[in-house]
Formats: sequence, C-alpha cells, structure tokens
Amino acid sequence: MIKPEKILITGGSGFFGKSMLDFLQKINCTAQITVLAPHREKLDRLPGIAPDLNLKLFAGDIGNKEWFDDYQLIIHAATLPAAHPDIIPHTLNGCANIAECARYSGAKLLFLSSGAVYQAASSPLRENSPAIPATAYGKAKLAAENLLRELCCNIAIARCFSFIGPYIDINMHYAVTEFIRDAMHHRPITIKGDGLTVRSYLSAGEWAEWCWQLALHGNGIYNVGSDIPVTIMELARIVRKAAGSSTDIVVLNEQQQNARNHYLPSIDAFKRDFGMTPETELSEMVISLLNLQINQQ
Repeated sequence: MIKPEKILITGGSGFFGKSMLDFLQKINCTAQITVLAPHREKLDRLPGIAPDLNLKLFAGDIGNKEWFDDYQLIIHAATLPAAHPDIIPHTLNGCANIAECARYSGAKLLFLSSGAVYQAASSPLRENSPAIPATAYGKAKLAAENLLRELCCNIAIARCFSFIGPYIDINMHYAVTEFIRDAMHHRPITIKGDGLTVRSYLSAGEWAEWCWQLALHGNGIYNVGSDIPVTIMELARIVRKAAGSSTDIVVLNEQQQNARNHYLPSIDAFKRDFGMTPETELSEMVISLLNLQINQQ
C-alpha cells in the first residue's frame, strides 16, 4: 500500500477526473493533487467540485513534460476523443512521457484503459478474453497498456466499462443520455437497434472508490464496471419510469446487431481481490442524473 503525498491526475477535467476529485473530497484526501488538462477554463471550475482539496491546476498537454514532478501516484485518464484521427500516436506519446515521469519519481501508476480493448463476444468479458479491438480508440488503449506494462514496474490497469454520474456530458451519444434527453423533452424514447443490446452501469462514485483501491493496493489488469446486465429496452423503460412519463418507446431496428452489442464485464477478479461489488441500483443512478439535469435547466 502507498500513502501518496503528491498525486498527478491527467485528464482531470473530464468525467473520470472530476468523479475522482469528487471522491477524494469526500474522503478528505490531504495530498497535493496536480490536475493536468488542456483547457484552462475547464480546470478553473474544478475547485467548485473539490473546494477543500490541495489542488495544483496545470493547463497543458500530456505530450510535453512541463508537468513532471516528484509524484507518488499517477492516475492517467487523459485521452483524445474516440474519433480523433491522431488518437493512437498522441496516446502513445503521452504514455511514454507518463512512464518516464513514473520512473523518474518512483510513482505508482494507475492507467484507465477500456473494455473497448476486447474482441467482440456474446458472454461476459474476462481479463484473459481475447484483446482484439475493433476501433481506433480500443487499439490506442491496448497499445498504451502494452507500452506502459513494458516501461513501468509498478502499474495497475483498470479496463473501464460504462458508468453514470453527475459529471457525464448529457449531450454525448450514449444510450442513457439520449434516453434522458428524449424524456426531458417529452419525445418518444428512441432505440436505434433492436433493444436487445446488453450493457451494464456502475455509479461514478463507486467507480472512483474502486479505482482508488486499485491505485493504492492493486497491480495488474482488472475489469472495472458492473456485472449486472441490462438490455437497452430495459434501460429505456427505467428512464421512462424515472421521468414519470408515458411516452412511447420506439424501436427503429436501424443498427445491425452483433456480438459487440453484448458489452458486459466479468468482475470476478476485482471481487476476489478487493471484496467490492456494485451497490447502487440503476434506477437510482438514472433518477439522480435526471433530477440533476432538470435542476440545471
């Protein structure tokens, strides 16, 4: 176990970064936390999330080295948008710098990877399931995993799946955010596929707690997410009920269904090593997010 006094969080103004800062605020973390992100205006909002943390905000890119320091823990969450044409070279360049910084300072590294590294499957994905990603984003994450494991001796990797929390971008094209937008605007909730796609959702607060335990105590690769399956049709019904709506659920059947649409992790390894299981009900997550969006209107 490490007791970090200086922590670096890259990509700290994104969903994962803000969720982690929120968690560290709740556990009264006393470490100095350097938050690296490219946009100053987004960084400047972070003290509102975690006013009691000792934050050092650094507007910069993971591709340079101006943020190097003597850290005990690095949480590497920075990534380009999934469709960015430079996602693979930019990811690898950033990871090379992260590895150099970790070696320089002797820091423990937690890398936030993705379930997108796995080959499509029709059953729960395990850490030893084939890693043959179909997208540039998945390929970038897998290449980053391999590079960091080669260059770093003290590393934990979280293969992250799907999450719901207050810092999710409601305008993103995720099923849950699209359904909530439909419900809020009294539109039919529209499913583009056949509604049988299988997903799962872990609360952002639990994600942060799990990853913090992994950062302090873990080594190797772990799936991080919920192993409680839900179909997209069931999700649509949960959103409709949470919104108190009687709107129709429309199934377009426009998207061809395939094994990738079964996107569900096995978290047996995490349960075994850390004794943690999903606790927050999906309906509770949806209600919280829906209420937050309504209050922000």
